[in-house]
Amino acid sequence: MVKKKQVLSLTINKELVEFEYPSQVAIMQRVVDAARLHHRVLIKYQKLDGKEPQWRSVAPYKYKSEYASGGGILYAEQGGRIKSFALYQIDAAESTEDMFEPQWPVEL
Repeated sequence: MVKKKQVLSLTINKELVEFEYPSQVAIMQRVVDAARLHHRVLIKYQKLDGKEPQWRSVAPYKYKSEYASGGGILYAEQGGRIKSFALYQIDAAESTEDMFEPQWPVEL
């Protein structure tokens, strides 16, 4: 008997996006909800260098499914610098009450 792979999905910017793991859906839902309210998000990010994960405050703008493996979140640092995080390296996400003023359209 062939076991069917469970497909988890979330609507992001009017598109149905599929995820491999339930934790990815939960993280993206928090990010999307906060972004739509223009709230900053704290993400716990695991760098590839093996060091301890770090918490970062980000202003999320966009999700790109073709980013790295499994998609990524684009955000702007203070000062207007654009950065991105690979979703598979985000261990946790928490919405904050800190607002950000969008410099570009929020596409989440």
